[in-house]
Amino acid sequence: MNNYDRTKKGKFIVINNRKILASPEQFLFQNNLFKSYSLLLALKNKIPVSRTIVLTSIDSVDVLEEYCGKYNRPMMLRMDYENFPSAYNKFIGGIPIYKLDTLKKICRFLFNNNYVPVLQPYSNRFNNVYNINCSLSDEKDELYIELTGKGFDAGDLRLGIIGSHEKIVFDYKFWKILSREIIPPQEYVSSKRKRESYIAKMEAYIKYVNNNNKLLNDISMLEEEKYNFELDENYVPVSKGTIEEIALLSYLIRKKILPLLPFSKDYIASISILENNKTVLWDIYGEWYYR
Repeated sequence: MNNYDRTKKGKFIVINNRKILASPEQFLFQNNLFKSYSLLLALKNKIPVSRTIVLTSIDSVDVLEEYCGKYNRPMMLRMDYENFPSAYNKFIGGIPIYKLDTLKKICRFLFNNNYVPVLQPYSNRFNNVYNINCSLSDEKDELYIELTGKGFDAGDLRLGIIGSHEKIVFDYKFWKILSREIIPPQEYVSSKRKRESYIAKMEAYIKYVNNNNKLLNDISMLEEEKYNFELDENYVPVSKGTIEEIALLSYLIRKKILPLLPFSKDYIASISILENNKTVLWDIYGEWYYR
């Protein structure tokens, strides 16, 4: 099955000027849309990613309903960009958008602020069993894994908004764990309390975006909203088998995807284990991300 066949089946759609691109891989690379590009490379190499729609021209928003029809709403709104955004418009994404009309308006808002909308079926990141950042290199045999439990997502971990609950160093060459550090219980309880406040503000942010058709880069001034799920009372360390699964997935990324990405001394692959225990790759970041 070639890449275009996969696109037609709706696993990864790139739309430009109201049309599906027959060669999305080349287009994404040439336009520096490396987040989306990394996901497409992952799909081609049978690494699990969510179904994805990338809109690369503002007029493509007009035909969005043709491609969202097979997706249950809400859709999750993420974003890519050709040039690193300035501080004032680093918008917060990864949230559900419930109505198609609202989704269109927010996509146009993103284009007007030099972002490219990336749409995926909504997955509540706060319900993920584990969220994982894998720091890897195409030269080193050691893999550095940072994990958080339920309610703490990989994107916030990468940005330094939260700390990790577990750190692991894994050796590819001898296929073994070299070191492992687990957060003390009292530190987890403290991080849990802070996170509960953040989630309550994110609930308010979701409501704000769906009512106002625009994104924010700061949610600190929003009033907290109630949410209907609970964080774990204690962090449950990941099993040895899951560590090896993460290591194998990271090894495949290292061998099959990193050589096709722009050079970076180190890369970070953001991965989650969802509440249905399926694993999904969200994106791969390199030094070029901050171009």
